[in-house]
Amino acid sequence: MVQKTLDYVKKPIIRTEYVRTSAYPGLVGMFEGRNILVTGGTRGIGLAAAKAFHVCGGTVIVTGRSPKKLREIKESFASDRFFAMEWDISDICGQEKKMEELDRIINGGVDVLVNNAGANRNEHGETAASWDEVSEMEWDHIVNTNLKATYFLIQKFAKKWVEVFPDRERHVVNVASSSGFEPAVLPYGISKWGVVALTEGFGRKLAPYGITVNGVAPGPTSTTMATKRDDSEDLSYPEIPRQCYGVPEEIANTILFLASDYGKNIVGEVVRSDGGFSLTVTGGQ
Repeated sequence: MVQKTLDYVKKPIIRTEYVRTSAYPGLVGMFEGRNILVTGGTRGIGLAAAKAFHVCGGTVIVTGRSPKKLREIKESFASDRFFAMEWDISDICGQEKKMEELDRIINGGVDVLVNNAGANRNEHGETAASWDEVSEMEWDHIVNTNLKATYFLIQKFAKKWVEVFPDRERHVVNVASSSGFEPAVLPYGISKWGVVALTEGFGRKLAPYGITVNGVAPGPTSTTMATKRDDSEDLSYPEIPRQCYGVPEEIANTILFLASDYGKNIVGEVVRSDGGFSLTVTGGQ
């Protein structure tokens, strides 16, 4: 009997499916009357977050670079609380014009900024296999999208919030990565280190103004950007403690919590949502 018990304990529990939910159960209705901007919201984590905020009563605006994809997403929501904007956030010079366009779409300004848009390959969909193969073009595209755009969006929104809406509480949630806690020699990992750093820095700097800045660091997640896996595939990942990939909805739940009233006393933190992946890493890229 004892031996059978030990054999059972030794056998890993591999999760092969996940019942997807669109919103954190305790947050339904909490975002009514609030405007949420999700960058890179046409797929993966961004789309899951947009759906969750919408289910919780928020008015959601997603950005993306593909007009076709944006039209499809807008049609799928078919809601007067959902908007889609073509916006390449890495174009820093164009940010002011896009913010003016955003003001024409919604009233009262943005209450929650989710910096989710990211890149892990160059503009041609390629990525260097080693640090000595990284090109300047690849570096610029990845770092400008992941880090530079995030910095300047926070800068622009925070200045507006402080000057125009000083009495309203706001939230920023940055999507970092477990790569932001690992040794890094490739642009993606380095950029995510930067996202972790600015989350802590802006968290401290902006908290006195009623602006709460936090972040989430996904680990291996079943998205096409991260793994090129289809969501319907087996999610098994025996190499990490949880034994499986995360799914976008799980990351979205963390984003919702940090952006809600429940997360107001969490400041400058980057919450790891990685199934224990970071506990097993001994090196990185």
